[in-house]
Amino acid sequence: MDFVRHVFSAEPACRPRASPIMSTKQPRLYIATGASCGPTAVGAATGNTRDETERAILAAAAEDDEYPTHLEDSSFRHQARAIELLGHNLFDLNGNPIHAKDIPGNVAISAEAFAQLSSIRDFVRDNNNDDILLCQAVAPSRVSHTFSVDRGHFYDNNTNGKIETSDSLPAGLEAFRVVRAVALRKT
Repeated sequence: MDFVRHVFSAEPACRPRASPIMSTKQPRLYIATGASCGPTAVGAATGNTRDETERAILAAAAEDDEYPTHLEDSSFRHQARAIELLGHNLFDLNGNPIHAKDIPGNVAISAEAFAQLSSIRDFVRDNNNDDILLCQAVAPSRVSHTFSVDRGHFYDNNTNGKIETSDSLPAGLEAFRVVRAVALRKT
């Protein structure tokens, strides 16, 4: 599938733009609160409240007959579907429309493929996508983490309420590699 194509190849995960990113552009991410990374990343990308975001993630999970007891257990697929429920369309990194229901629940990644993936720092730094992105990264231990990216800016539940750049990412994310990203646009 095109939106996870970069997981299995050495191709960059961001499409090139016609003009360079200007460092003077202000990030379009929102300061969001959430106990876990999924709701925080969805709220940062959409601007919705914590309550709206959590309800949308739970509704998305219920569509798959899943009922997580804690939003820490929500999947990237359900977080992407929540973005749709909150009034946004999803796109792969080449700008092609996608639907959250088509995103696989889990992505199996070989150790060889994992080694080829971009670190969060490199992904944020090299991001040339004009859209806000919802991203999933995993650590070698297969712990998953969701975050939002806008151009060269990053936000997650570890930034203490600040939008960061690739040079100031929170400690502890160095080993994570980006496995999926979807772009979102308001309908």
